Amino acid sequence: MPPTIGYLLGEFPSLTETFILREMKELVRQGLRLHIFSLTRPKSASDPLPAELAPVHVDYGPGRMDPSLLSRAFRGLFSGGPSRPRIEAATDRWLKTLAEHREIVHLHAHFANEPALTAMAMSKASGLPFSFTAHAWDIYCSGTPLSELIAAAQFTATCTEANARYLHAKCRSEDRDKIFLVRHGIELEPFCSEDWRPSKPFRCLAIGRLVGKKGFDVLLKALGILNDRRIQTVCNVVGDGPERERLQQLRKETGVQDTVQFLGARPPSDTLQRLRESDALIVPSVITSEGDRDGLPNVILEAAANGIPIVASDLPGISEFVADEVSGLLASSGDPKSLADKIEVLAADNGALAETLRRNARRIVEEEYDIRKNVGPLIALFNQFSNASIEGACSE
Repeated sequence: MPPTIGYLLGEFPSLTETFILREMKELVRQGLRLHIFSLTRPKSASDPLPAELAPVHVDYGPGRMDPSLLSRAFRGLFSGGPSRPRIEAATDRWLKTLAEHREIVHLHAHFANEPALTAMAMSKASGLPFSFTAHAWDIYCSGTPLSELIAAAQFTATCTEANARYLHAKCRSEDRDKIFLVRHGIELEPFCSEDWRPSKPFRCLAIGRLVGKKGFDVLLKALGILNDRRIQTVCNVVGDGPERERLQQLRKETGVQDTVQFLGARPPSDTLQRLRESDALIVPSVITSEGDRDGLPNVILEAAANGIPIVASDLPGISEFVADEVSGLLASSGDPKSLADKIEVLAADNGALAETLRRNARRIVEEEYDIRKNVGPLIALFNQFSNASIEGACSE
């Protein structure tokens, strides 16, 4: 059997992790063979899997563990003491799979918490090399001892320069050359060349889990300010999460209960269609008191690829893509008035500014975020650090 990469995921497929799905789809399209290990089964209905992933074997594990137990589990793995039953169960189950599938030559996990922890446990038990991709919450808030995890892995990938700087600061100096910037990518369809004109009312869309770091409370307050200014807007919020009840109450308090709809989690195809029907994507991300934050939300890439103007907060990861009045509009993070001002600029635009923003954003996506190009560095890393070369398995 040709060499295969074992991909460890928290949930497969996941409504909120379409960027991982795109990555795997393109790896397979370019000839790489994958075997998926997923800690949990999908919680929500999603679109059918891409045809490229239909033949890929998926092994499901015993579920995910309480995040508060991750650090203890990690210490147990290094000390030789007990880790956690769920990691041990997944490892025991999947070690049998590895024994039956000798073609698996490398393990790669997405997220520097339980998936990477499980990959490390499997690596220690099997002798296979492992690596992981780090994203956002898993870096800043999961409690995983990042220095030890980076030291144990063959390499660490991450999707923004801001994340890479943070990981460099957390790891040993001798491990810094094991951290690689591997940007997410997107499948590019023909650009919509129709002239952009704002609707009345102005149609906003926000996408993401209803959690603190997404800043949807800031968005509701900004829409309330616009309502007071008699700037007509409507806004759909796609996503679900623990903040829903609080945000629905805030929607009443800010007087926008008639113009803001919470649509819940939606399949990617439905979300994409709603994006294409919007005047602007609003990304009001913040850094929470716990330190949680977004990197570069993939909805920004989706909007840019589809010619939808972007209004976002000025967090470091976001600013790597969105430059104010160049590829989008940047508001001060956590500042409702600043966000309202930026939305108002677009709502009053005659099309000239929006046309500049969307064409510049599309150009950046084409040059730096084409998934066909962006999996190349990942394939090269697998070749460099795997137990067997996979070069013969890949083709353009």
